[in-house]
Amino acid sequence: MAGSAANPPRRVTLKDIAAAAGVGISTVSYALSGKGSVAPETRARIRDLAAQLGYRSRPRGRAGPPERDGVAPAGRTGAAPKPLRRVRGSRRWRVAVLFSGHGPEAIPGGLLAPLEAAVRAAEMELLLVGCPQLQQGGELPEVVEDGQVDGALLYGGLIDHDFAHRLARRVPTVLLGGYLPDEAVDSAWADNVHGLYLAVAHLAELGHRRIAFLNGPPTTFTSTEKGWGFDLACRRLGLPPAERRWREAAAFRLEEGYRLTRELLAEEEPPGAILAGHAALALGALLALKDAGLHVPGDVSLLGYHDDLTLASSVPPVTAVALPLAEVAQAAASLLASRLAGGRQRAIRALIPPQLVVRASTGPPRALSPVSEVASPPAPVPGSLGDGHQVQDPLDSHGELTQRFGQHGRAGEGP
Repeated sequence: MAGSAANPPRRVTLKDIAAAAGVGISTVSYALSGKGSVAPETRARIRDLAAQLGYRSRPRGRAGPPERDGVAPAGRTGAAPKPLRRVRGSRRWRVAVLFSGHGPEAIPGGLLAPLEAAVRAAEMELLLVGCPQLQQGGELPEVVEDGQVDGALLYGGLIDHDFAHRLARRVPTVLLGGYLPDEAVDSAWADNVHGLYLAVAHLAELGHRRIAFLNGPPTTFTSTEKGWGFDLACRRLGLPPAERRWREAAAFRLEEGYRLTRELLAEEEPPGAILAGHAALALGALLALKDAGLHVPGDVSLLGYHDDLTLASSVPPVTAVALPLAEVAQAAASLLASRLAGGRQRAIRALIPPQLVVRASTGPPRALSPVSEVASPPAPVPGSLGDGHQVQDPLDSHGELTQRFGQHGRAGEGP
């Protein structure tokens, strides 16, 4: 791949080698790093191709504080980037926040600001990196491959598992919203099972029996957890299966909430309450109910999940489950800092309880009186992490190894 002074040669990537060898990018990564189960003849062929193409692997290194623009300083045209070095006496690590969008707006504002603050408090530097291949699979970002970062925070409930596995083997990684049960990778997010229980219990306390749940795409892990929570809550609260309605949206979009609600209203016995698994779905449901001439909550109660300003400022304001994003940020930064410091091999899953914010969109159904008593969510077993957070018994209702941080049972809000 020749070039000139004006047009320097493009750096050979793992994708180039994978295309030449007819294998996947992960196979190339494992073959060149000496990790993973790659057949010896395949490993040798990939390494020969890499040498022929002029591939040069850049060593991993400890990264120093970022320059003013938050990127590694570049040398002269055509020259290799100047290596980052830790400043003498500095204890700072550089951490990349990887997200699937092309701008920081892909990260909820309620998460980004506390995440930046928590990372700074842990004496780390933050670098935001747009990473479309996070969902689709592909090469690791150059800042990771080139050793410009010491660790990574991976945001999103829909991630390519092979990408996440390779990232975690390259640098210490904490997942925000995702979860890899078969990998020693830390993760931090809201306890969606507990959050759905709060939502269903609130509607049941008001007397609702016919409850419809608008869940997000089944491909996202967060939607899967919400489904578990809805089913668990209905069973524990004694809501009969025949009264439940369950719909899955193709995307977290207002149009999907509108479409699914219109379908529910067309049924012979429409629901008396709708629980939407995302703010956008809740807003679509509210619009559909208004277009149908129905009053909220007089005719149908509406409850959203993942509270935000749009739900709080709608007419009527929508009751919602709020995610504790500031606490999630603190837990993620703490987990990553402990990984970077070394000495811990066991993965930790930090689950922080959401909070229910009751507003004007939920009320008793017309034909029923509120039930007298509803089972409460499982009580936490108090403990201490030594950092002010509370810890629940590590075995949750699904038998997975978790730690739940935060104080349970408070009123509050989240996305």
